Amino acid sequence: MKQFWKIFKLTLNYKKTLIASIVFNLLTVVFSLVSVGVLSPILRIIFSTSEEVYANPSFQSVNNIDSFKNYIGNKVNYEITQANIEIGPAKLLAIVLGVTALLFLLKNVFRYLASIAITFIKNSVEKDIRNTMHTKVLHLPMNYFSDQKKGDLISRFTSDVSDIQWAVLTSIQKLIQ
Repeated sequence: MKQFWKIFKLTLNYKKTLIASIVFNLLTVVFSLVSVGVLSPILRIIFSTSEEVYANPSFQSVNNIDSFKNYIGNKVNYEITQANIEIGPAKLLAIVLGVTALLFLLKNVFRYLASIAITFIKNSVEKDIRNTMHTKVLHLPMNYFSDQKKGDLISRFTSDVSDIQWAVLTSIQKLIQ
């Protein structure tokens, strides 16, 4: 566990990118939830299953989650009914589809930006680990190299860094996401 915290401290050298990655992941989640939530009105418009609400619902205190859910449902139905009356179902459907496409596009853009940020962090931490190992190797006494085979040393360094990359850095990526 101590080694994990040493490697995690290396990620703190890239605070701005780390914060950007967290923000991009949060925005991905928000746009994912909203874009799926917008699909419900589309289906109601297409299949004409939404109940028409002509009176603007008023918000009362939230006693439980069900009353809040009912209020949101009635408010959405009211807005759909008003838009349906004012601009017609065809234009309303086109607007809702456009908004949905925009939300899905934004979700994927933020997911892409998050993956770029986390890849930068992973590669930078790996570079820092390799530089640290290189510095340690340069400061080893000469008799260490006469006792060890050079191929074994290179193989050990390469496999150790690869193990760190796949084990620890992947878990850091999952922690951020």
